[in-house]
Amino acid sequence: MNTRLTPLLLALGAACIALPAWTADDAARTGNVLQLRKMPPPADHTPTIESFVQLARGQNIDAIYKTFGDVPVQANGEMALKHYLATEVVPFFADADRLERAWRVVGATFEDDSTGQIAYAYVMTKAGKVKPFTIAWRVENGRAKLMDVKVDRCVTARHPVVPGGCGR
Repeated sequence: MNTRLTPLLLALGAACIALPAWTADDAARTGNVLQLRKMPPPADHTPTIESFVQLARGQNIDAIYKTFGDVPVQANGEMALKHYLATEVVPFFADADRLERAWRVVGATFEDDSTGQIAYAYVMTKAGKVKPFTIAWRVENGRAKLMDVKVDRCVTARHPVVPGGCGR
């Protein structure tokens, strides 16, 4: 054995022997040995997603349009956005019975470097069919403002697996 390491190893061994042993009483008295970071509970996105579905089911294009942020309105123009809502979004939600309880929400960074959320969700039709949709939003002045809506497009890596939903 290397003679220079011998004193170091002996010192480490003595230090290990000198450590006090933990007992069950110590664990009970001190609680969790790990110091866990306190994190806020995850945000509940249910109201945002449900209110969008209710609004889209109501088929009021002007009301849906007013929920969009400035960025998508400026990028697409009012007429193009309202046309998309009238021809794609409103017909998609026309036969929606309810929001399916399986969805996934992830953080997003938009083209203007702002941050928000994207929800990958489903609606259940009155006929019992599951249909996928995606909405993206950010919070402006305490209110959710839509950044994007895509209907009837499945993102298999993001939409949750549900019976009748996106296939894997």
